[in-house]
Amino acid sequence: MQAQYVINREQMYQLDERTMQEFSLESQVLMEIAGLKSCQRIVDLFPLKKHKYVILTSHGNNSGDGFVIARWLKNMSAHVELIFLGDEHKMSPETLKNYQLCQKLECPFIDLEKLNMLHISPNSVVIDALLGIGFQGELRDPISSLIEKVNALDVHRIAIDIPSGVNANSGQVKLAFMADYTFTMAAIKQGMLLNSAPNYCGKIEIIDISIPDQYYHNLDYFSTLHSKMQYPRRFPSSYKSNYGNVLIIAGSPSYSGAAILSSKACLKAGAGLVKLLHPQGMESIFESSLTEVMTIGINKDTNIDDFLEWSDVLLIGPGLGLDADADKLLNRVLKHYSKPVVLDADAITLIAKNRQIILRTKAQILLTPHLGEFSRLCGKTISELERDLIKQARAFIKEFPVSLLLKGSNTLYIDRNQSIFNLSGNDGLSTGGSGDVLAGIITSFIGQNMEIAEAAINASYYLGKLAEKMTLSHKSFSIIPSEIIKHIGSLAIE
Repeated sequence: MQAQYVINREQMYQLDERTMQEFSLESQVLMEIAGLKSCQRIVDLFPLKKHKYVILTSHGNNSGDGFVIARWLKNMSAHVELIFLGDEHKMSPETLKNYQLCQKLECPFIDLEKLNMLHISPNSVVIDALLGIGFQGELRDPISSLIEKVNALDVHRIAIDIPSGVNANSGQVKLAFMADYTFTMAAIKQGMLLNSAPNYCGKIEIIDISIPDQYYHNLDYFSTLHSKMQYPRRFPSSYKSNYGNVLIIAGSPSYSGAAILSSKACLKAGAGLVKLLHPQGMESIFESSLTEVMTIGINKDTNIDDFLEWSDVLLIGPGLGLDADADKLLNRVLKHYSKPVVLDADAITLIAKNRQIILRTKAQILLTPHLGEFSRLCGKTISELERDLIKQARAFIKEFPVSLLLKGSNTLYIDRNQSIFNLSGNDGLSTGGSGDVLAGIITSFIGQNMEIAEAAINASYYLGKLAEKMTLSHKSFSIIPSEIIKHIGSLAIE
């Protein structure tokens, strides 16, 4: 597999079905591959001589994978036992066959009647093969009680395909198996990256079950993971104008910090020239804070057409304010601008009040909302977005000719041609001003001749990796945006 794909539940079913039909494979074969490769990885991480293996099973095909794992572990003379909370009469033929083989091999089974007497030792590896990607809704007893008990134990925990209790499409969770590792089949399921699901998945590893790469490209859509940093190209014989004339319109009384952070991040990320347009009367603040940025005070009567013409890319929104003057300024910019523009923070809130503006502009727009801002943009409640964020994002960009960078614990870039997840970052970015830094880096990268998609996802990845690297010398809670800016360019990010 050449790329790391992100798909939904229904697409996984399609891929399984097509692989079985076109390769004349029985589902038994795919189950064997999934179980064997998972077993090999389990033993790599947690060697046989040091660990006991406890496998949680029911009657679905995910449990079929678990039975295959149990068979192979038993054949390796491992100490393995199965907790069985299912009904063999509800099993598919391939799951039933592996269940019966485990019985023939005399694998120890613990059923519901013996569950109260269960003791799981601290050296155990608990393997969740209970429910799989078909699960929707909430866990019920006895599974919910078992998972609560296992989550409270000091043991190693591995989920097969997806932690039981996680919705594979939405990522919504009430209660779920708390995995240290998730071994997911063929491709990451989109729900594993959304809402609170990342808290339950631990480290995600893909188990290749031999689905051809081209099959993913025949799906109606798919996402990929961004996993390698790409920087803007630079040349020994170059001038500042080769790396972008960047215009930033930002700041307002009491909100100067957002403009300062975005401007500094933009310049530090490699922009050739940066001009900041800010409200008149704030000159002393910005001139003392931004010595390498040209700062120009404007008012509602200032003609900004020459600045727009000068620029190669525009960032508008950080600390802009939400008053009538800010709204008029934004409308004026979008009416006359035809180049790339990054709309962030207050600009997004203003757009949400009158979305028709973005239908009338010729500008190439990137919107960078967090979930609350996107809720206002698309007129959906946060609960509605959480039920199917990707569907709602796709609907929005179908209606409006924009690109989106949806910020969260995992960030999603989406336009009409592609959808890309960035998983880098940590809780150190959960602080005011991080979004301003990100907006500055994105705009800088666009100014340095990156396409909007490249700039957005690479800037997001870069910011996340910087935060990760900084935890080598800082506690994550102490990371602040101004310190991140100081580290731009000084830490190696690949």
